[in-house]
Amino acid sequence: MKMLLQVLTGTCLVANVVALKYTQQQPVCQDRMRGGFSYNIMRHHCGFKLASYSSDITETASACEEASTPFLHRALANKMFSACGDVCVWDFENPDAVEFKYDADRKCYVEQRDGSCAKEHPDALETVKNHKSTLCGKEAELCHPFVPELTENIILRYCGIVGKNGQDHSPDTKGCDDSDTPQVQKSLANHMFSHCGAWCLFDYDAPESVSYAWDIYNQCWKKGGCKNHPEQKDAIARRAQACEFTTTTSTTTSTSTSTTSTSTTSTITSTTTTTTFTTTSTITTTTITTTTTSTTTTTTSTVTSTTTTTTSTTTSTTTTVTTTVTSTTTTTTSTSTFTTTTVTTTSTTTTSTTTTTSTTTTSTSTVTSTTTTTTTTTTTVATTTNGATTTGPTTTLSSPSLLIQETVSALQSSNSEGVFMYDTGTGWLPSDIYTWPDMIEAVKLMASTGVGQLKLWLGDTDHIYGLVNVAAFLAQCMQETIQYNACDENNWSDNNVVQEAGGSTYSATSACGQLHQSYQDYSCSAEEDAMAGGRMACEVDSGMEMRAFTQAKWYGAPAKLFCAPKSKVPKAPRWDYSSPWCPQEGGYGYEAPFPDDVDLDTYFQYVNEGGGCKDYQGIKTGGWKFTGSGCVDGACPGSDAPLFGQPDGRTDVEGCCWWGRGVIQTTGTCNFGKLNFYMGKRAADEGRSSIYPSIDFCKNPNSICDPTSPPELKWVAGMFYWLNAVQPYNSGGWNYISELKKWVDNGMNTGDSSFINGASGIVNRGCHNPPNCGTGELHAGAKRAENFQKVLKA
Repeated sequence: MKMLLQVLTGTCLVANVVALKYTQQQPVCQDRMRGGFSYNIMRHHCGFKLASYSSDITETASACEEASTPFLHRALANKMFSACGDVCVWDFENPDAVEFKYDADRKCYVEQRDGSCAKEHPDALETVKNHKSTLCGKEAELCHPFVPELTENIILRYCGIVGKNGQDHSPDTKGCDDSDTPQVQKSLANHMFSHCGAWCLFDYDAPESVSYAWDIYNQCWKKGGCKNHPEQKDAIARRAQACEFTTTTSTTTSTSTSTTSTSTTSTITSTTTTTTFTTTSTITTTTITTTTTSTTTTTTSTVTSTTTTTTSTTTSTTTTVTTTVTSTTTTTTSTSTFTTTTVTTTSTTTTSTTTTTSTTTTSTSTVTSTTTTTTTTTTTVATTTNGATTTGPTTTLSSPSLLIQETVSALQSSNSEGVFMYDTGTGWLPSDIYTWPDMIEAVKLMASTGVGQLKLWLGDTDHIYGLVNVAAFLAQCMQETIQYNACDENNWSDNNVVQEAGGSTYSATSACGQLHQSYQDYSCSAEEDAMAGGRMACEVDSGMEMRAFTQAKWYGAPAKLFCAPKSKVPKAPRWDYSSPWCPQEGGYGYEAPFPDDVDLDTYFQYVNEGGGCKDYQGIKTGGWKFTGSGCVDGACPGSDAPLFGQPDGRTDVEGCCWWGRGVIQTTGTCNFGKLNFYMGKRAADEGRSSIYPSIDFCKNPNSICDPTSPPELKWVAGMFYWLNAVQPYNSGGWNYISELKKWVDNGMNTGDSSFINGASGIVNRGCHNPPNCGTGELHAGAKRAENFQKVLKA
């Protein structure tokens, strides 16, 4: 990639009169330094198929020694590896001395200082160091990650030796009072000392007020003695720069629904005794509960309902309101006593609103609540160093049933003619694989039932948001698969791919994986495996055999992908698109192609004999060859896949049944395993709700594209990806849902392509702003935007 240059313009004032402008060229930094670590950051570096790599680079990646995990995360977040999936990752702070090497057996990274990674991969270390030098930001300004445990590696990281001036920094160190030992070790683990020879240590949780001094006679850390020491300010400053110290302040009004005249329960965000309840959170996860109890004061409540003409008066006894705020680190309790309360409740069939006005001698509090039937929005957030929040893959978005009905009704009344079209090579025709009614059925299923906790979002207050979300999804589908009228992955390993990755042009082993991929070796994360009771991914069956249902349709296009045991197809051929020429129906020498449901033994014999012209209807030229460029000893290998334990290109198609399928293609054993776990036969067998209880996606991955399967299934599989990768996307200050709403609220100006280009970048390059994430330029951005407009007009 060519080095990007920018022009920096400055102004120099001469005698306060003459302004001299100058320009100079200097490299633009390629990425920014990161203090946090998340799924979206790793997807920014390595695309959305994080689980496909042989080493763990997902958000669940961990060091074998737990205390080192924060530093591993810092290294991964800043891309301190030469290629995605490499076994070696270099420490961000000190790459010359500290390495992390992935242990495949233990599924974790070992922190080491022997330099073995650098010796084995010297070029990789230089690549990593060069990359670090191009990052924007100042290392000293990054937050300090919290270290959960004191270990020898942690002290070696800080000081190079365990003790420097007689004091004990080892994991066995203790407080002079045994009860102080946990805090002493916690404070040492988080570097709450000014320098490695210091005899003063400051408490991690209270550095302003609690300190420990090294007792040389008793060889322990004694509480007190260092307060107001000159080194204290360094410890306080370091604590203030801790990652967990980043705060998020929010002001909200409490929600309250009065169900009887005797009690009210509210969930609010609360802090001090001010009239507006506010919380400043110092941690990333806080549980907040408010309980309103009763005493003995008369309250008059008038209840009016639109569904009845009855007016009732109820006596309520509420005077004392106790607010309890509980978090993982602190508990705050505040009590306010109100003298007189008037409660008026108005309800309709779908919405109830409660307004409570409470009067005391010093403050007035207004509490408003609106409850809408079946509306649920749950978001798990993590606080980053700059105060931004990143929504991970655990985000749950769902929509009220009324909005689902409105969205589906709008889709049903759309003019969908001419939207889903495919290129025949001589013109465009409506797709017979992807239809509008099947898409609507998938929308209903994924919005109402979904997959696990995930649902297709159709808006929270307006179904127009939902229609735009669907349109953005369809714009990608039209570019990725619909224009080819293909459900199965095509064999796209042409000469350009082979020049880059090696192997043979259009090898049959494309079914195993293309461009250094090995689909049968796509492993799920440790967290996903644990959730599934040990294994989420499908098991590979070497005896499995099947043939795809679709293929590309250009002149000479390669045949459908297939898999077979070596006993039936010992060596993989390549597809020759230039010969033989195929006589057409009615012409001399014409032979009818095989039907789509040809007996597989018959087809495999045809392949082994180097047959041609019978692979699909309408074939113009092409057949199977075992010789030619790239072929060796009668076999034509694909590209190698070293990150998946395949150092050499495959020369067979045994177990290679996991190619991509569906409108946004589901690929690899992990993803098919997820489908089976959440919505297939495995879910049903294990007693969970299942959309397709009779379909075993692990035994038959072909079911997604099988014409006899539910027709919406090929859409559902694509939406499963959308729910995981696009809807929860939040990176670099760009939040998918927020940007969608902003685009709609600003008038849905189709001349503004910022939103759809962001969505397209996520799908095509793994980030909203390619090529800034280093994965290349957005492919066919203008066409995707055109598709978006086409769907909106429909």
